[in-house]
Amino acid sequence: MDFVVFTPQTLTYAAVFVGVVIALTGLARMIGGEDAAARVRSRRLQQIRAAGSPDEVIRLLRNSGRRGLIERIPLFGRLPDTMKQAGMTNSPWTLVAAYLALVLLVFIFLSAFLGPALGFAAAVVPITAALGIGLNHARARRINKLVEQLPDALELMARGLRVGHPIGATISDAARKMPEPIAGEFRTLADQIAYGDELTDAFGDLGARVDQEDFRFLAAAVSIQAGSGGNLGRILRTLSKVIRGRFTLNKKIRAISSEGRLSMQILSVLPFVLIGVVMLTSPSFYGDVSDDPLFPWIGGLMVTLITANYLILRRLVNFRV
Repeated sequence: MDFVVFTPQTLTYAAVFVGVVIALTGLARMIGGEDAAARVRSRRLQQIRAAGSPDEVIRLLRNSGRRGLIERIPLFGRLPDTMKQAGMTNSPWTLVAAYLALVLLVFIFLSAFLGPALGFAAAVVPITAALGIGLNHARARRINKLVEQLPDALELMARGLRVGHPIGATISDAARKMPEPIAGEFRTLADQIAYGDELTDAFGDLGARVDQEDFRFLAAAVSIQAGSGGNLGRILRTLSKVIRGRFTLNKKIRAISSEGRLSMQILSVLPFVLIGVVMLTSPSFYGDVSDDPLFPWIGGLMVTLITANYLILRRLVNFRV
Protein backbone atom coordinates (compact mmCIF):
# COMPACT_ATOMS: atom_id res chain seq x y z
CA MET A 1 0.00 0.00 0.00
CA ASP A 2 1.37 3.37 -1.03
CA PHE A 3 1.32 6.27 1.41
CA VAL A 4 1.03 9.90 0.44
CA VAL A 5 4.19 11.76 1.39
CA PHE A 6 3.88 15.50 1.90
CA THR A 7 6.96 17.56 1.11
CA PRO A 8 8.05 20.41 3.43
CA GLN A 9 7.01 22.89 0.74
CA THR A 10 3.48 21.47 0.66
CA LEU A 11 3.21 21.63 4.45
CA THR A 12 4.44 25.23 4.35
CA TYR A 13 1.72 26.17 1.86
CA ALA A 14 -0.86 24.44 4.05
CA ALA A 15 0.34 26.26 7.17
CA VAL A 16 0.18 29.62 5.39
CA PHE A 17 -3.34 28.85 4.21
CA VAL A 18 -4.47 27.92 7.73
CA GLY A 19 -2.94 31.14 9.01
CA VAL A 20 -4.84 33.18 6.44
CA VAL A 21 -8.13 31.50 7.43
CA ILE A 22 -7.53 32.20 11.13
CA ALA A 23 -6.48 35.79 10.42
CA LEU A 24 -9.54 36.51 8.29
CA THR A 25 -11.84 34.97 10.88
CA GLY A 26 -10.31 37.07 13.68
CA LEU A 27 -10.42 40.20 11.57
CA ALA A 28 -14.06 39.54 10.76
CA ARG A 29 -14.84 39.31 14.48
CA MET A 30 -13.17 42.66 15.15
CA ILE A 31 -14.20 44.72 12.13
CA GLY A 32 -16.97 42.88 10.33
CA GLY A 33 -19.13 42.18 13.34
CA GLU A 34 -21.94 44.25 11.89
CA ASP A 35 -22.36 41.59 9.18
CA ALA A 36 -23.80 39.09 11.66
CA ALA A 37 -27.48 39.30 10.75
CA ALA A 38 -28.92 38.05 14.04
CA ARG A 39 -26.96 40.46 16.23
CA VAL A 40 -27.72 43.40 13.97
CA ARG A 41 -31.43 42.57 13.94
CA SER A 42 -31.60 42.27 17.73
CA ARG A 43 -29.66 45.49 18.30
CA ARG A 44 -31.73 47.47 15.81
CA LEU A 45 -35.01 46.22 17.32
CA GLN A 46 -33.84 47.35 20.76
CA GLN A 47 -32.91 50.77 19.34
CA ILE A 48 -36.27 51.04 17.55
CA ARG A 49 -38.11 50.47 20.84
CA ALA A 50 -36.08 53.27 22.44
CA ALA A 51 -36.29 55.65 19.46
CA GLY A 52 -38.25 58.79 20.11
CA SER A 53 -39.01 60.08 16.61
CA PRO A 54 -40.11 58.49 13.31
CA ASP A 55 -37.02 59.84 11.55
CA GLU A 56 -34.78 57.98 14.00
CA VAL A 57 -36.77 54.77 13.49
CA ILE A 58 -36.46 55.03 9.72
CA ARG A 59 -32.73 55.57 10.02
CA LEU A 60 -32.49 52.36 12.03
CA LEU A 61 -34.73 50.40 9.66
CA ARG A 62 -32.67 51.35 6.67
CA ASN A 63 -29.17 50.16 6.05
CA SER A 64 -26.57 52.51 7.43
CA GLY A 65 -24.73 52.76 4.11
CA ARG A 66 -21.41 51.81 5.71
CA ARG A 67 -19.34 49.38 3.73
CA GLY A 68 -18.11 46.40 5.69
CA LEU A 69 -14.64 44.97 5.40
CA ILE A 70 -15.72 42.15 3.11
CA GLU A 71 -17.21 44.63 0.63
CA ARG A 72 -13.73 46.09 0.07
CA ILE A 73 -12.18 42.72 -0.86
CA PRO A 74 -11.81 42.16 -4.63
CA LEU A 75 -14.06 39.42 -6.08
CA PHE A 76 -15.98 39.26 -2.77
CA GLY A 77 -17.27 42.85 -2.67
CA ARG A 78 -20.81 41.97 -3.79
CA LEU A 79 -21.01 38.81 -1.70
CA PRO A 80 -23.22 40.30 1.09
CA ASP A 81 -25.72 41.74 -1.42
CA THR A 82 -25.75 38.54 -3.49
CA MET A 83 -26.37 36.41 -0.40
CA LYS A 84 -29.26 38.65 0.70
CA GLN A 85 -30.81 38.55 -2.78
CA ALA A 86 -30.41 34.76 -2.74
CA GLY A 87 -32.32 34.57 0.56
CA MET A 88 -29.31 33.51 2.65
CA THR A 89 -29.37 34.85 6.21
CA ASN A 90 -26.01 33.65 7.51
CA SER A 91 -22.95 35.87 7.69
CA PRO A 92 -20.79 36.28 4.55
CA TRP A 93 -17.72 35.60 6.66
CA THR A 94 -19.06 32.11 7.41
CA LEU A 95 -19.24 31.38 3.70
CA VAL A 96 -15.76 32.82 3.11
CA ALA A 97 -14.30 30.69 5.92
CA ALA A 98 -15.96 27.55 4.54
CA TYR A 99 -14.66 28.40 1.07
CA LEU A 100 -11.08 28.83 2.31
CA ALA A 101 -11.25 25.63 4.35
CA LEU A 102 -12.48 23.64 1.35
CA VAL A 103 -9.78 25.11 -0.88
CA LEU A 104 -7.19 24.16 1.74
CA LEU A 105 -8.35 20.54 1.95
CA VAL A 106 -8.45 20.12 -1.83
CA PHE A 107 -5.06 21.81 -2.17
CA ILE A 108 -3.44 19.48 0.36
CA PHE A 109 -4.83 16.46 -1.48
CA LEU A 110 -3.93 17.56 -5.00
CA SER A 111 -0.51 19.03 -4.19
CA ALA A 112 0.74 15.57 -3.27
CA PHE A 113 0.15 14.51 -6.89
CA LEU A 114 0.48 17.71 -8.91
CA GLY A 115 2.87 19.87 -6.91
CA PRO A 116 2.08 23.04 -4.92
CA ALA A 117 1.58 25.50 -7.79
CA LEU A 118 -0.58 23.30 -10.01
CA GLY A 119 -2.40 21.84 -7.03
CA PHE A 120 -3.28 25.32 -5.78
CA ALA A 121 -4.63 26.33 -9.21
CA ALA A 122 -6.58 23.08 -9.52
CA ALA A 123 -8.16 23.71 -6.10
CA VAL A 124 -8.95 27.42 -6.38
CA VAL A 125 -10.38 27.64 -9.91
CA PRO A 126 -13.09 24.93 -9.74
CA ILE A 127 -14.19 25.78 -6.18
CA THR A 128 -14.38 29.51 -6.93
CA ALA A 129 -16.36 28.82 -10.10
CA ALA A 130 -18.71 26.47 -8.25
CA LEU A 131 -19.27 29.06 -5.50
CA GLY A 132 -20.05 31.82 -7.98
CA ILE A 133 -22.34 29.64 -10.08
CA GLY A 134 -24.18 28.34 -7.01
CA LEU A 135 -24.76 31.80 -5.54
CA ASN A 136 -25.89 33.27 -8.85
CA HIS A 137 -28.23 30.33 -9.42
CA ALA A 138 -29.81 30.76 -5.96
CA ARG A 139 -30.11 34.51 -6.50
CA ALA A 140 -31.69 34.09 -9.94
CA ARG A 141 -34.14 31.49 -8.63
CA ARG A 142 -35.32 33.74 -5.79
CA ILE A 143 -35.59 36.82 -8.01
CA ASN A 144 -37.54 34.84 -10.60
CA LYS A 145 -39.87 33.77 -7.83
CA LEU A 146 -40.28 37.39 -6.74
CA VAL A 147 -41.05 38.48 -10.31
CA GLU A 148 -43.54 35.64 -10.69
CA GLN A 149 -45.36 36.69 -7.49
CA LEU A 150 -45.20 40.45 -8.11
CA PRO A 151 -48.21 40.70 -10.51
CA ASP A 152 -50.47 38.95 -7.98
CA ALA A 153 -49.27 41.28 -5.23
CA LEU A 154 -49.88 44.35 -7.39
CA GLU A 155 -53.38 43.18 -8.32
CA LEU A 156 -54.14 42.58 -4.65
CA MET A 157 -53.00 46.12 -3.85
CA ALA A 158 -55.02 47.51 -6.77
CA ARG A 159 -58.20 45.84 -5.50
CA GLY A 160 -57.63 47.30 -2.06
CA LEU A 161 -57.08 50.79 -3.46
CA ARG A 162 -60.21 50.47 -5.60
CA VAL A 163 -62.43 49.91 -2.53
CA GLY A 164 -60.83 52.85 -0.71
CA HIS A 165 -58.14 51.31 1.48
CA PRO A 166 -55.03 53.44 2.12
CA ILE A 167 -51.78 52.44 0.44
CA GLY A 168 -50.20 51.32 3.71
CA ALA A 169 -53.10 48.97 4.45
CA THR A 170 -52.95 47.43 0.97
CA ILE A 171 -49.21 46.79 1.31
CA SER A 172 -49.72 45.18 4.73
CA ASP A 173 -52.55 43.08 3.29
CA ALA A 174 -50.27 41.85 0.49
CA ALA A 175 -47.57 41.04 3.06
CA ARG A 176 -50.04 38.90 5.04
CA LYS A 177 -51.71 37.08 2.14
CA MET A 178 -48.87 36.57 -0.32
CA PRO A 179 -46.42 33.66 0.07
CA GLU A 180 -42.70 33.97 0.59
CA PRO A 181 -40.39 35.42 -0.58
CA ILE A 182 -42.38 38.45 -1.70
CA ALA A 183 -44.25 38.58 1.62
CA GLY A 184 -41.00 39.37 3.43
CA GLU A 185 -40.14 42.18 1.02
CA PHE A 186 -43.60 43.71 1.42
CA ARG A 187 -43.36 43.39 5.21
CA THR A 188 -40.21 45.49 5.14
CA LEU A 189 -41.94 47.94 2.79
CA ALA A 190 -44.95 48.18 5.12
CA ASP A 191 -42.72 48.74 8.16
CA GLN A 192 -40.93 51.63 6.48
CA ILE A 193 -44.22 53.33 5.56
CA ALA A 194 -45.75 52.64 8.97
CA TYR A 195 -42.82 54.36 10.69
CA GLY A 196 -43.28 57.47 8.55
CA ASP A 197 -40.98 56.93 5.58
CA GLU A 198 -41.99 58.52 2.27
CA LEU A 199 -43.83 56.21 -0.12
CA THR A 200 -41.42 56.92 -2.97
CA ASP A 201 -38.38 56.30 -0.76
CA ALA A 202 -39.78 53.00 0.51
CA PHE A 203 -40.47 51.72 -3.01
CA GLY A 204 -37.08 53.01 -4.13
CA ASP A 205 -35.44 50.99 -1.36
CA LEU A 206 -37.40 47.94 -2.49
CA GLY A 207 -36.12 48.32 -6.05
CA ALA A 208 -32.54 48.75 -4.86
CA ARG A 209 -32.81 45.83 -2.45
CA VAL A 210 -34.13 43.34 -5.02
CA ASP A 211 -32.05 44.87 -7.85
CA GLN A 212 -34.36 43.73 -10.64
CA GLU A 213 -35.83 45.84 -13.43
CA ASP A 214 -39.51 45.03 -12.76
CA PHE A 215 -39.17 46.26 -9.18
CA ARG A 216 -37.38 49.37 -10.46
CA PHE A 217 -40.30 49.93 -12.85
CA LEU A 218 -42.63 49.70 -9.86
CA ALA A 219 -40.57 52.25 -7.92
CA ALA A 220 -40.49 54.59 -10.94
CA ALA A 221 -44.25 54.27 -11.48
CA VAL A 222 -45.01 55.09 -7.84
CA SER A 223 -42.58 58.02 -7.94
CA ILE A 224 -44.17 59.43 -11.10
CA GLN A 225 -47.67 59.00 -9.69
CA ALA A 226 -46.66 60.73 -6.45
CA GLY A 227 -45.27 63.68 -8.40
CA SER A 228 -47.93 64.11 -11.10
CA GLY A 229 -51.00 62.47 -9.57
CA GLY A 230 -53.30 59.89 -11.11
CA ASN A 231 -55.06 56.66 -10.29
CA LEU A 232 -52.49 54.52 -8.49
CA GLY A 233 -54.72 51.45 -8.60
CA ARG A 234 -54.98 51.63 -12.39
CA ILE A 235 -51.22 52.12 -12.65
CA LEU A 236 -50.61 49.02 -10.55
CA ARG A 237 -53.05 46.95 -12.62
CA THR A 238 -51.41 48.04 -15.87
CA LEU A 239 -47.96 47.34 -14.50
CA SER A 240 -49.14 43.92 -13.32
CA LYS A 241 -50.31 43.03 -16.83
CA VAL A 242 -47.03 44.20 -18.35
CA ILE A 243 -44.90 42.22 -15.88
CA ARG A 244 -47.03 39.10 -16.32
CA GLY A 245 -46.74 39.35 -20.10
CA ARG A 246 -42.97 39.84 -19.96
CA PHE A 247 -42.60 36.89 -17.61
CA THR A 248 -44.68 34.63 -19.89
CA LEU A 249 -42.72 35.71 -22.97
CA ASN A 250 -39.44 35.13 -21.16
CA LYS A 251 -40.54 31.59 -20.27
CA LYS A 252 -41.36 30.89 -23.92
CA ILE A 253 -37.97 32.19 -25.06
CA ARG A 254 -36.15 30.09 -22.47
CA ALA A 255 -38.02 27.01 -23.64
CA ILE A 256 -37.11 27.68 -27.27
CA SER A 257 -33.43 28.30 -26.41
CA SER A 258 -33.11 25.39 -23.97
CA GLU A 259 -31.14 23.25 -26.44
CA GLY A 260 -28.59 26.00 -26.99
CA ARG A 261 -28.20 26.61 -23.25
CA LEU A 262 -27.67 22.90 -22.63
CA SER A 263 -25.00 22.78 -25.34
CA MET A 264 -23.31 25.81 -23.74
CA GLN A 265 -23.19 24.12 -20.34
CA ILE A 266 -21.88 20.82 -21.69
CA LEU A 267 -19.18 22.43 -23.85
CA SER A 268 -18.07 24.64 -20.94
CA VAL A 269 -17.93 21.95 -18.25
CA LEU A 270 -16.66 19.01 -20.32
CA PRO A 271 -13.01 20.21 -20.62
CA PHE A 272 -12.68 20.56 -16.84
CA VAL A 273 -14.30 17.15 -16.31
CA LEU A 274 -11.86 15.54 -18.74
CA ILE A 275 -8.88 17.24 -17.08
CA GLY A 276 -10.05 16.08 -13.65
CA VAL A 277 -10.52 12.50 -14.85
CA VAL A 278 -7.04 12.48 -16.38
CA MET A 279 -5.52 13.86 -13.15
CA LEU A 280 -7.17 11.17 -11.06
CA THR A 281 -6.56 8.22 -13.36
CA SER A 282 -3.10 9.18 -14.63
CA PRO A 283 -1.43 11.85 -12.45
CA SER A 284 1.83 11.58 -14.37
CA PHE A 285 0.15 12.69 -17.60
CA TYR A 286 0.35 16.33 -16.52
CA GLY A 287 2.76 15.87 -13.63
CA ASP A 288 5.66 14.81 -15.87
CA VAL A 289 5.46 18.01 -17.91
CA SER A 290 4.46 20.41 -15.13
CA ASP A 291 8.09 21.56 -14.78
CA ASP A 292 8.28 22.65 -18.41
CA PRO A 293 8.48 26.47 -18.76
CA LEU A 294 5.72 26.43 -21.39
CA PHE A 295 3.29 24.44 -19.23
CA PRO A 296 1.83 27.44 -17.28
CA TRP A 297 1.42 29.46 -20.48
CA ILE A 298 -0.31 26.62 -22.31
CA GLY A 299 -2.54 25.96 -19.28
CA GLY A 300 -3.45 29.64 -19.04
CA LEU A 301 -4.24 29.73 -22.76
CA MET A 302 -6.52 26.70 -22.38
CA VAL A 303 -8.42 28.28 -19.49
CA THR A 304 -8.72 31.56 -21.42
CA LEU A 305 -10.12 29.83 -24.50
CA ILE A 306 -12.59 27.79 -22.44
CA THR A 307 -13.75 30.95 -20.65
CA ALA A 308 -14.11 32.83 -23.94
CA ASN A 309 -16.09 29.89 -25.33
CA TYR A 310 -18.46 30.05 -22.35
CA LEU A 311 -18.95 33.82 -22.59
CA ILE A 312 -19.59 33.76 -26.34
CA LEU A 313 -22.05 30.88 -26.14
CA ARG A 314 -23.81 32.46 -23.16
CA ARG A 315 -24.20 35.70 -25.09
CA LEU A 316 -25.72 33.81 -28.02
CA VAL A 317 -28.38 32.03 -25.96
CA ASN A 318 -29.10 34.72 -23.33
CA PHE A 319 -32.04 36.82 -24.56
CA ARG A 320 -33.39 39.84 -22.73
CA VAL A 321 -37.11 40.60 -22.88
